[in-house]
Amino acid sequence: MKMRRATCIMGLLLLLTVVACPVGQCVTSESMFIDELEKELGPVPKLSKKYVIGVVLKSTINEFWQDIEKGYKETGEEYGVELIFGSVPTEQDVVGQLDLTETMINRNVDALLVSPLTANCLIPALERAYKKGIPIINVGDAQVTEVPTVTYLRFDEYQTASSAAELMAKTIGSGKVMCIEGLAGATITALRRDGFVDKVKTIPQLELVASLPGNWDRTMAMNAVLDTMKVHPDLKGVFTANDTMALGALAAVESLGKSDQVFIIGIDGTDEAKAMIKEGRRLATFDANPTKFASIALELALRHLEGQTLPKEVKTEYKLILQ
Repeated sequence: MKMRRATCIMGLLLLLTVVACPVGQCVTSESMFIDELEKELGPVPKLSKKYVIGVVLKSTINEFWQDIEKGYKETGEEYGVELIFGSVPTEQDVVGQLDLTETMINRNVDALLVSPLTANCLIPALERAYKKGIPIINVGDAQVTEVPTVTYLRFDEYQTASSAAELMAKTIGSGKVMCIEGLAGATITALRRDGFVDKVKTIPQLELVASLPGNWDRTMAMNAVLDTMKVHPDLKGVFTANDTMALGALAAVESLGKSDQVFIIGIDGTDEAKAMIKEGRRLATFDANPTKFASIALELALRHLEGQTLPKEVKTEYKLILQ
């Protein structure tokens, strides 16, 4: 009798799930890679109206964010969506990013695509957006946890940085290496730093001699490498948390005439970094394909606005670019 009752209850729950979540409208996991999501949900639904969406970027001085903006614009044109962009002059301008987010909320956008400089810098504005019913898509980098978001689109940063340490060992064999970190307080900084550093600690032939802040800045990264090589002239590898800093590190070792000695790994896959690799420089990058990343982000917002239920986390993968 109890078995029959339990079977009936399970059947009822299954029926309710099917009714509440029609095929093609919901996903079956809270964390999915984008190709899994697209397989379950199919193409982006036909839009029921012309949406106005606010896009909060970081600093477009960085080539990566220029490519992100390009991806948003191309996809916005494809779907006939009006996009309102906002970016800050530097990746330290947390107050400026908060102000431009507030401005977008005042314009009553249909959704917000935000890439916060830090996990907490946009909280006051995002709390107001949430109360107004404006859906928030957290796009890369710092993860917002204090305000409900529709989904968080990200790369597997920790694993990618761990793979960078393995590539370093494979390439240089053994020797001293250093890490140049991003902006302090940013989620992506911690994930990329820890992924590399934690893995290096498990590789006996690698010696981590420094892990220094670079704040996503080319000049700061260049100076960090120059200062480290005064103490460790036999340095053989540099991992940087983005390509802008990788190019600063490259400038440093080339100025010292040690470009054949030091192998450099960055992340983002900027055009400039890929061009340097093509020229034969001792450099590698993990390509984020930022234009595609932005396209995915905008399509996630449109899926939500058209009634599809998204997982709490959507992941994409990097592609290694190596000479």
